[in-house]
Amino acid sequence: MTTQTEDVRSGGWWALSLLVAIYVLSFVDRTILSSLGEAIRHELGLSDTQLGLLGGLAFALTYSVLGVPVAFLSERVSRKAVITIAVVIWSVMTMLCGLAGGFASLLLLRAGVGIGEAGFTPPAHALLSDFFPPHRRAFALSLFSAAIPIGVLVAALGGGWLVHSMGWRGAFVVVGLPGLVLAPLLWLTMREPQRGEAEGGGAHATLPARRVVRHLARRRSAWYLVVGGAFASMPGYAVFTFGVSFLIRRHGLGIVPATVIFGAAVAGGQLVGMLAGGRLSERVSRRGAAWLLVVPAISLVAGGLLQLAAWHQESIVGCAVLLTLGMAAGAAYLGPSYAALHGLMTPRMRASGMSIVLLVHALVGLGLGPPIIGMISDRVATGDYVGAYAADCRTPGSHAPAPMKATCASASADGIKAGLSAAALFGLLAAAMMLLAGRRYEHDSTLEENA
Repeated sequence: MTTQTEDVRSGGWWALSLLVAIYVLSFVDRTILSSLGEAIRHELGLSDTQLGLLGGLAFALTYSVLGVPVAFLSERVSRKAVITIAVVIWSVMTMLCGLAGGFASLLLLRAGVGIGEAGFTPPAHALLSDFFPPHRRAFALSLFSAAIPIGVLVAALGGGWLVHSMGWRGAFVVVGLPGLVLAPLLWLTMREPQRGEAEGGGAHATLPARRVVRHLARRRSAWYLVVGGAFASMPGYAVFTFGVSFLIRRHGLGIVPATVIFGAAVAGGQLVGMLAGGRLSERVSRRGAAWLLVVPAISLVAGGLLQLAAWHQESIVGCAVLLTLGMAAGAAYLGPSYAALHGLMTPRMRASGMSIVLLVHALVGLGLGPPIIGMISDRVATGDYVGAYAADCRTPGSHAPAPMKATCASASADGIKAGLSAAALFGLLAAAMMLLAGRRYEHDSTLEENA
């Protein structure tokens, strides 16, 4: 009798290990701004809206728009080659961020990081679906997604120490270097499976873009999942961008303790949530395919409410505990929702199909989330401050008198609390989308491929 482990195709666990390591680096490079943001803001005199653009839209536009054509390319050429080239590009661009002379040049270089990262996630999803059969896929994708909190933890702890010891410019150079080691390692040691191998098939003919879009458009649950995932990602990306800044401004922490608490709460919570969500969903889904989405719906409601409570705590201990629980609950949706989307796609469209999914997630969750949260923060801070907030509180350097600095800090703390509180509420909208997807999922997963 074949065991579940034996159902995983040859080289699957090594491929998963390599892809997880690269995904960790991806999120280190993507979220390092959380640790470096306050240093960059003070040196360059930036607003929270500008920080949100650096952490969100600059990356998201290139990442999401280029992700679709790169994914279709990866269904026609070696996915391993696409990933190798992508890792080299984003690593070099991250290192070059350390040379930025101002907001405009840093914005362009962050867009360059997005160009590289556009070539990773969709082909990685497709590779994992070809190594892992359907009954093992939710857990494999949860393990893959666990790279997100690990990357956040490395970026927080490493970024805090690096910015403290060598400044934000040197930190960018250091975090870009490991990708230049992992890229050739993947190229030389990972086997590329046949498309559809885990489902007993061989290579399949590729599909044109219109066929993939039409296939997904016929399945209403797919679009509920796409929209729900976009809403669910907004609180996470808001925390990645502004979490360390919140702890510094609201609770008066230094950069190193702020990054340690942020890394432990956010990364630890997400890691537990992702792994538990994948395992729990696999168990409850035995009752029926629609049950796969029950866990995400419940966890997103809990995550949104816990995060909202965290931002309003006066005690740093209370904030850290509630944030940990909120991030754990809010992350449990990832593996099950991705597994559900894979179940609605055929093997020959998973890279391109996931690129469309990630296009929406990136544009809404990452591209719009941090800038909107930054604008809310700036607007609330400006309203709370008596005087010209932009002129008094955003001047590069530290030349303002002490009373003005204290007033600026108070207004800034109120602003960032309001922005993060607004972000937490999107988890409730995401939960509603998951429930709607669950109602249609069994029907949609049995539809024949659109000819």
